[in-house]
Amino acid sequence: MLKTKVGSPSGKAVLLALANHCDENGKSCFPGQETIQQITELSVDTIQRQIKALIEGKFISGIKVRKKGHWASWDYQINLSMLWEDQTAPCGMVAAEHQAAPRGMAKPQGAVRPSRTMRLKPSTKPFNEPSRAKAPSSPDGLGALGAPLRNRIGRDKYEAWFGGATIAESTEDSVTLELPSKFRARHVEDKFGADVLACCRAQQVTIERVKFTARAAA
Repeated sequence: MLKTKVGSPSGKAVLLALANHCDENGKSCFPGQETIQQITELSVDTIQRQIKALIEGKFISGIKVRKKGHWASWDYQINLSMLWEDQTAPCGMVAAEHQAAPRGMAKPQGAVRPSRTMRLKPSTKPFNEPSRAKAPSSPDGLGALGAPLRNRIGRDKYEAWFGGATIAESTEDSVTLELPSKFRARHVEDKFGADVLACCRAQQVTIERVKFTARAAA
């Protein structure tokens, strides 16, 4: 979604705000304009214009729903087929768009099979077991996994999709990542699941699978 061209920064901000409130299929999305305003810091007039532009551009659709005893509200659906299909770079390498190469010359790196990233000796310790090793410099909730994953997929995509992500659970053979919404968990699993698994295996080769869950509402 980060590279999806919607026509304006304001439009993309509104689209990202809607994405944070829909389910894994892009549906059940009905945040109020005040909620979108708090997220995007845009005026209500601008939000209304951008929503209209997103509908006209087929990025989203919207229907007005009236529930008994309530004012009518808009229910939006994101057109997932309009989202940009991103290419990723191998684990530990800088994504193509961040390499120092002439514009248009750098070829996107294809995702490498997890088996090719197994370079470390096997470890039987849980992935997020407390250690006296120096903590990673990144302030995100993925700990030692954050830096290699950010280098693999690129800083922009990492910050857009893994912001607020945490390691909810880890065992000798699996890791569970918790993300802020069902939509984001589903999208991350579909688009970056292989990348996360590869980076986990580079840290601990006994990892066989990665699970993605949505954080429960407070």
